[in-house]
Amino acid sequence: MNRLRQRLTALYTVTTGGILFIVILLFFLSSIHKTQNAQLEQFHLIWNSLSSRFLSANAFSHAFLAQTEADYHLVIHIRENGQAFLYPGAWTPPDSRAWLIAQAREMAENEGVFMDRAPVSSTVSTSSLLAFSGFHGENYYAMVLSVPTKHGVKSLCAIAWIPSVSRALRGTMLYLALLFFLGLAGLWLVSRKFVAWSLIPVEESQKKQAQFIAAASHELRSPLAVLRSGIAAALSPTSENKESGEPDSCAGARLPGQPYSLSAECASPGEFLLYGTHFPTKQKKDTLLPLLDRECVRMSRLIDDMLLLASADAKTWKLQLENVDMDTLLIDLLETFQPVCREKGILLKLELPDTSLPPIEGDTQRIRQILQILLDNACQFTPAGKSIILRAETDDKKHRIKLKVIDEGCGIAPEDRPYIFDRFYQADSARSDKQHFGLGLSIARELTKLHGGTIDVGEDEKGRCCFTVIFTYNPYNGR
Repeated sequence: MNRLRQRLTALYTVTTGGILFIVILLFFLSSIHKTQNAQLEQFHLIWNSLSSRFLSANAFSHAFLAQTEADYHLVIHIRENGQAFLYPGAWTPPDSRAWLIAQAREMAENEGVFMDRAPVSSTVSTSSLLAFSGFHGENYYAMVLSVPTKHGVKSLCAIAWIPSVSRALRGTMLYLALLFFLGLAGLWLVSRKFVAWSLIPVEESQKKQAQFIAAASHELRSPLAVLRSGIAAALSPTSENKESGEPDSCAGARLPGQPYSLSAECASPGEFLLYGTHFPTKQKKDTLLPLLDRECVRMSRLIDDMLLLASADAKTWKLQLENVDMDTLLIDLLETFQPVCREKGILLKLELPDTSLPPIEGDTQRIRQILQILLDNACQFTPAGKSIILRAETDDKKHRIKLKVIDEGCGIAPEDRPYIFDRFYQADSARSDKQHFGLGLSIARELTKLHGGTIDVGEDEKGRCCFTVIFTYNPYNGR
């Protein structure tokens, strides 16, 4: 289980970490696109401002050019009639100013914009956005404008250094990397908690399965031991063999690991020993065969119960649905259990409402089995002189039928009630007899769930033990 927990934690962390990485990567790519658009938009704004000032003003001051170049990492070059404006520049770009100006001028001339020649077709000639890279891999945007004057031509060239995206987003990259690793650590911690929480039902299921197998093995061992013991006793030599000259020996009668004392050598001549009781040899057949038959029936009933619960766990249990006449079903149960209760000196009562009960869509035999289990338990643990009540109530507002089995037995302690429907659970040591395995109430609960109902145990208004089964019915199905 620990290895499974580790693998699931790693799988969950890798999966969610991969999703986180994709989200961060998409965010980073979006940031790159936005940064590039912002750089382009900023250059256009600067160019529009410079070109407007260039066309409207007669001259640029050195202070203005220095401030503009320093603020926006620009190289501004102005020419008039073939002569460059004498301005040394306010900063030093990665590549030489002369090379940058020559590169921009050459690209503009390829588009028909000449810095030393007046435009022919219009008053103002402007190049498109010029993009190129320097010797060191630096990126630049540039634009060139040429306008005729009375005395010739003047031109403006602006070149902007564009920082690489990795440099522009260096802080963002470090922030996203830190966010990713912190998120990965957080996801690992969350995955450990989540996996541990999600494996709780699996661990409980494994624990219950192990308990079920252990309890089933224990319950099956008892009838098997009785069968083996009875067979060993039946096959053991007796004193009758002396008359026929056969040796009086019980060698081989005792089985390895046998929990019961069955050896004939421990009994007096003419007797055999079973469960510590001496029986005359002539009663061996009459005593052993009914005993073996009872144990076979008991083991068969236990196996049937276990198979029934296994079918419920595998979801392969199928119901034969029909409209169940609840009045008839309850009256039949009363007639079935009255002889048993009368023999034990228990009074069995059936309490029905004044109007007939509505039919339930369900399996008649399975609903009958639920109530038989509850009545059988009540009969088993209700002392003589007390009573058992089988009561039916209807709730027309919620369209429900409540079936209650109330007995005046020893009851069930409050601390045992949450576990009373668990398999092989027996709250009272008195219930650990050979007739009950602790599976009946588990079967009743599974059958009730299959019918969409609920089953619970508590006390009635008089403090008596009360099992309540609730089924819903269709009010339009008729009564």
